[in-house]
Amino acid sequence: DPGIAALPGGQRAPLVVGGHVVIGTFGPTGPERCSGLAIVRYDPQALVGEFGGDFELLEAVEEAHHTPQGRRQDFVYCVLRFTD
Repeated sequence: DPGIAALPGGQRAPLVVGGHVVIGTFGPTGPERCSGLAIVRYDPQALVGEFGGDFELLEAVEEAHHTPQGRRQDFVYCVLRFTD
């Protein structure tokens, strides 16, 4: 499994050493489904692990979003640096 850092065909997204990736996803206590689709929840360390050993976590922010229906959805945002 090439993980979420892969492009179609299994190729890794092109980044120069020192380049940054900013990604947001549902947090570990986020919903199990969104718009009827099953989702995967991540904490910052698990999200970094999806990118393999070539990325360093620079910053992680966790946010609680409240939907118009009053439900809480937890998100995680991470800044990663490509280390090669």
